[in-house]
Amino acid sequence: MRRPSRKRNLALVVAGLGVVALLAAFVLIRRRGPGTPEVLLAVLGFNAGVVGGILATVWHVRVVRRYDRLRRNDGVLVRWRIDAARWRFFRESAASLARQPQALANEMKLPEVISGEGIQLVIARDALCLGEEFEP
Repeated sequence: MRRPSRKRNLALVVAGLGVVALLAAFVLIRRRGPGTPEVLLAVLGFNAGVVGGILATVWHVRVVRRYDRLRRNDGVLVRWRIDAARWRFFRESAASLARQPQALANEMKLPEVISGEGIQLVIARDALCLGEEFEP
């Protein structure tokens, strides 16, 4: 993932829209009385607020804070640059290993081709950054 804060921010938007829907439902219920659309809006708003808030909290605590620490160089264990020739060798080796029976799929997006200056790999205690791709 390139920017983990986007998922957190999206969850915050969902939570905010849920709160707005919940407040709108309460205003409508006070003006017109409880009807099916008002109750449905209140239930959906409550659910969106709770789920969005929980997801935003989890993304912030488990992913965004690690990403920020890695960008600040806090807790970096290893940092090195991989040149293009070695990267090609690595990609070929990874592809041949992936073709083996019962091989686990690599879930990290690895670039096919890198620039002549190479790609930077940063490993921290609880995260990994390969170029622009970040994995907690």
